[in-house]
Amino acid sequence: MNKMNSKSSKSMTNSVPDNLSSNLSKRENGITSTVNTYYSSITIGDILNIIAQKKADAVIKWINSLDYNVETPMVVGTYLTGVFIALKLRENHSIKNIEVLDIYNHLGDLIKSFEDNFKYLSEEKIVNDKSYKNPHYKKILFSNDLSHLKKADVVFDTTGLGGLDIKHIKKLNKCKIFITEDPCSDGSDNLIKDKNLTSARLKSASAQYKARIFTSGLMSKTSGTMTLTMDVLRKSVEEILKTNGVLYAVASLDFYEGILFKEKNTEKFLESVNRPAMIVSSINPVQIDKTLFKIIEKIKVEILD
Repeated sequence: MNKMNSKSSKSMTNSVPDNLSSNLSKRENGITSTVNTYYSSITIGDILNIIAQKKADAVIKWINSLDYNVETPMVVGTYLTGVFIALKLRENHSIKNIEVLDIYNHLGDLIKSFEDNFKYLSEEKIVNDKSYKNPHYKKILFSNDLSHLKKADVVFDTTGLGGLDIKHIKKLNKCKIFITEDPCSDGSDNLIKDKNLTSARLKSASAQYKARIFTSGLMSKTSGTMTLTMDVLRKSVEEILKTNGVLYAVASLDFYEGILFKEKNTEKFLESVNRPAMIVSSINPVQIDKTLFKIIEKIKVEILD
């Protein structure tokens, strides 16, 4: 593998298949026969998956471009970029162990669920990826002990705002590659930017290769996968409302992170995001999925080194 010559690499992965984006949404009769109710086939969870995979695909592409064989990678932060990076790392057979570190013990259940029910955007539709049950793939280890970082040759920091402390990064003596997720995006305000420790984290790392994940395209306040998902919904609703014959459009909103981090109920979280992303009341047929994907495709992920 050859080292990258450019200063950044861009990933526009998971583009929308034409046959999927042209599908009509599920329809039910409205209050009268004049109006119908349409449901997206895309769920909140599907949007979360696609965005997280965009990030993970960009990271793995950059890692593979480096002249280095990864052996003991560690991912700091599970939700949600972290778990997808870990899943993608399983394809690398030179890796001895894959470990995810997180202060929230219950997120180990989230990793197990994604291992068993991994989804990806195929050439035809969103499907369960049965290949991820390959017995040759390594099981992802989980721990809340940050001292394990000392053993890592590659560290993926996805903790964002208020996350991984600089003191832990300075102790990464065996780390050859350090990549951190920038919590800011193209719509971040000054207060959010002031809380951004990305530059300090990179400066503190002594790794040979260092980079940051920068996600933009929707003018979002942060690069968080849930933030981006909420903006996909908001912008899609605005787009749908411009359509002639549409009475109203409703996004499936809930405090999903409250379920996961306050209630600490992983099963309930996964059930709650498994609902149609949008419902539309309209006189004419509405292609909700196509609109959702149109907005998702605007999201771009860059690895800046």
